[in-house]
Amino acid sequence: MVPILQEVHEKMSDKINIVKIDTEKYTSIANKYKIEALPTFIIFKDGEPCYRFEGALPADQLILQIESALEAPK
Repeated sequence: MVPILQEVHEKMSDKINIVKIDTEKYTSIANKYKIEALPTFIIFKDGEPCYRFEGALPADQLILQIESALEAPK
């Protein structure tokens, strides 16, 4: 796991699961979720995508984005 994701995992493992997908190997997943840029973060609630954003962020900003998405109504 890349260092930023490792830091996010360490701070939020009680709230979220982080999954990293190789979009070249799993093109069907990339196509299904319209992943065109890397990194792309997709947050799921109850198995459905509810929030997404693209681009690299420092861990603290990534955590803020995730927390905001988790607090937003579905």
